[in-house]
Amino acid sequence: MPSKAQLYAQMADHAATQITGSYQEWTAFLTTAARLYKYPYDEQLMIFAQRPDATACAEYDLWNEKMRRYVRRGSRGIALIDTTGGQPRLRYVFDISDTGGGENSRRPFLWQYRPEEHRDTVTAALENHFDVTGENGLPDQLERIAAQLAQEYWDDHQRDILAIVDGSFLEGYDELNVGVQFRNAATVSISYALMSRCGLDPDDYYEHEDFFSVFDFNTSAAVAALGTAVSESNQTVLRQIGIAIQNYERAKSAERSATHGEQPDLHQERGLPHPRPDAGRDAGGQAPGQVREDAPGVSEGASPGTVEHPAPEREAVPAPAGDRRDGQQPSGADDAGAEEVGGRDGGTQGQRPHEVGGPDEHPQGSGGGNPALGADLQLTPQEPEETPAAQLSLFPSEREQIQSIQEGSSVKTPDPSSVSKEDIDAELRRGTGTADGKLRVHAFYQQERDAKEAVAFLKHEYGYYRHSHTFVDGGQGFVEYTSDKGMILRRYEPEQEIKLTWNAIDKRLRELVTARRYLTTEELASLITQADIDALLVQDWNVPGRKQQILKWFQQGLTDEQLEGALRSVYNLSPDIVPPRTGGLVDLADGASGYAYYVAAGVRIENRQNGGWREVGYGEMAQHIRALIDTGQYLTPEEQAALVEQPAPVP
Repeated sequence: MPSKAQLYAQMADHAATQITGSYQEWTAFLTTAARLYKYPYDEQLMIFAQRPDATACAEYDLWNEKMRRYVRRGSRGIALIDTTGGQPRLRYVFDISDTGGGENSRRPFLWQYRPEEHRDTVTAALENHFDVTGENGLPDQLERIAAQLAQEYWDDHQRDILAIVDGSFLEGYDELNVGVQFRNAATVSISYALMSRCGLDPDDYYEHEDFFSVFDFNTSAAVAALGTAVSESNQTVLRQIGIAIQNYERAKSAERSATHGEQPDLHQERGLPHPRPDAGRDAGGQAPGQVREDAPGVSEGASPGTVEHPAPEREAVPAPAGDRRDGQQPSGADDAGAEEVGGRDGGTQGQRPHEVGGPDEHPQGSGGGNPALGADLQLTPQEPEETPAAQLSLFPSEREQIQSIQEGSSVKTPDPSSVSKEDIDAELRRGTGTADGKLRVHAFYQQERDAKEAVAFLKHEYGYYRHSHTFVDGGQGFVEYTSDKGMILRRYEPEQEIKLTWNAIDKRLRELVTARRYLTTEELASLITQADIDALLVQDWNVPGRKQQILKWFQQGLTDEQLEGALRSVYNLSPDIVPPRTGGLVDLADGASGYAYYVAAGVRIENRQNGGWREVGYGEMAQHIRALIDTGQYLTPEEQAALVEQPAPVP
């Protein structure tokens, strides 16, 4: 019988294949994903399948301890899949509509774009960050930024996207048209999501026909590729907008305070700290459980469960049925919703979202949970004076939570964890404690090795290894590796210990290596040698006449800038220029098999044996070609004999 984690994984797979089946489903998902833009795609999908109207989610402990809010009776947790340990397990978050609060409770701040106040500030911030003018209005600016990000994402992930087209409607397309479809689908999806989060009506700007390219992404792998691109791009833009609005509101409040002698009205909610602008999104993305842009302990840090994991192939299950309750929520001041901005829980400044017990008003087929899946984490709906042990709820009752919050020390849930996946990944990326250990680990996973071989290799590579560790939140602890236990990651305060078996370490290392997140960009580039670059340039897939043409340009004494432009002109991958062969397999200098392809910025080379990866710009490429010409190695004897006498035109 499948475990609950497996059932939820199957539910996510099924949801993925459904959301690109229609315009209504996809735009409904985009709207939810835009509200939850700090989450990675796979968890946006899980939340959409269970609670498409969710607005601000966090784990039980965070609601109790940081926000001083209690979770209501009967509330169902939203299941997310956590792969921190050796086996996938479920962790749960609750939407703000599942919580209540009192006088000292904090409420999430969800920024709201108001054109009459924020237009100039937001437009300027976007123009400064993306170098895209807003002179034609915010919708036009967002659409142009979306197109720019879609192109950049394709340039960075072209090879990975081309690898997942099998079985989808994209399968019959060549590389050029896969790129066109991806960029079109990503651009319209990012634009729609951005407009939705900014309070614009994207349906005024887009029609059903604009999303035809999306429908080609009809497998879970293809949807994940598109969804991840949309999710990461949304976060990049919406963070900038959120920071701009927060800075505007903060300055406005400070000005009002200086003018009228008032206390700044900064959405503090009893001392809430200001948000800190982040430096950008890491490869694993932001954590779920983040209730807002500036909630303490959640806005910039990563909580457990932040890493996107590749879903294994599974058999799909039927679409989950609705699980909403018919009962009414308690009324009163405690029922403030997530759209309220600022103040304590005694007043309302906006409309609350759909409540947990409300009717299903989301688009048909977009989820709502499965009673068989969701029943495993529900707060006890009643509080009898004597409850049999077998019926005890996993969490304390409302009364116990409220009493604990009032006393200033929240009741703890079972199995608290202050060690995040980001901490584990940072430790694994640190290496094995020996010279070139990371490179050996990376090279090992380029081969087809089973788990038994991997565990034996890792035990030998790490040996006994112990060192101090600084956690992502600044806390201190240590890490210890032993052959019998694997990794022990211990935190001093609050005292916390997590153990990873060698099988779990093997699984996570495989994921990091596959996602190119184990080695740094510099470490990956070091695995591609100058001899490898020279081998690519000399072979050039035997395209007739291309190298001879390039040689003529160098012989004509063109400037470095002209040579760079000339090389770009013959290798460019723009849709209106289709050069003969700009990507494919190549034999590298050491006899290893490689793969290379040209993009607007240059050529990207991968060593298929050691996993090395490097991008070489056209300027650097020109230097390599000049050195090959000077040493007489650029043209083969056969090409030299066939050299055309007439000069090539100057580009």
